[in-house]
Amino acid sequence: MEIGVSLTLLARLHERWVVLLRSLDAAALRRTFFHPEDGIEVSLERAIATYAWHGDHHIGHVLALRERRGW
Repeated sequence: MEIGVSLTLLARLHERWVVLLRSLDAAALRRTFFHPEDGIEVSLERAIATYAWHGDHHIGHVLALRERRGW
């Protein structure tokens, strides 16, 4: 399957996330959940920030690879 299908799917998923996350107020963002891998309570605000950082981190890897390979 072409990579464009996966990129479109990911873009649409992020569009849905934006709509959901913009609908949350400060109280909702302070709510916590138990993170089973880390064994700690995490606020939704922190989880969102970590997710955003993680995405940027992966983009950095892709851009560096693109530059090294001359794509």
